Amino acid sequence: PWRVTNPNASREEAKAFLPNPILPFSSLTYDQEPFTISQEDLNDDVEKIDVIIDRWGGHKGTKDEKFRINGNSWYNIPDVPTLPSTETHDYYHHDNPRIVINKSDLTTGSNTIEGTTGHTSPSGWGQWGWTSVLIRIYYKENTRDVAKGTVVIPTSFGENPEVKLNIQAGGNVTPAKVDYIGYFEGVDEDGDGYTTDWHEGYFS
Repeated sequence: PWRVTNPNASREEAKAFLPNPILPFSSLTYDQEPFTISQEDLNDDVEKIDVIIDRWGGHKGTKDEKFRINGNSWYNIPDVPTLPSTETHDYYHHDNPRIVINKSDLTTGSNTIEGTTGHTSPSGWGQWGWTSVLIRIYYKENTRDVAKGTVVIPTSFGENPEVKLNIQAGGNVTPAKVDYIGYFEGVDEDGDGYTTDWHEGYFS
């Protein structure tokens, strides 16, 4: 179900993947965990919402990748910015594009996501894939209780350094998970072509 195929593809092998499935978000989370949204998640405190896709670039010639949520308007998924503009669709790639969506696309409870695509040839076998999808909701400053703490980084280190987090006692929030984000030269895990960058592993 993670493949997205050109609905106008003429090859019989391609038609086996059509119509493109309408997927519950829970099927595209890494741990296959239930994914629901409450009314509080979508109240007036929301500043913006974005979707981050773990995208397999798919077949050569695949272009115009899109997705929509709960049957609403389609969103264009941007091409990898570092690919040559004259041959963008001739490269195999794997990246994490980020797209800002409308809050009104989401609903309380379960949500669905659907993809589509084209091809440089109208009836070509355009196909790409999403192995995981992440929704991130940003809230206006000082509208949510957050855990506070400090990051402890050694002044010098070699391979596999230890980075620790000291969380302040008290407050109404108990952290369930900690994500470390760093600016350094490393593996281009998001596929944007830059090795010196802010690094964070969105997906396992």
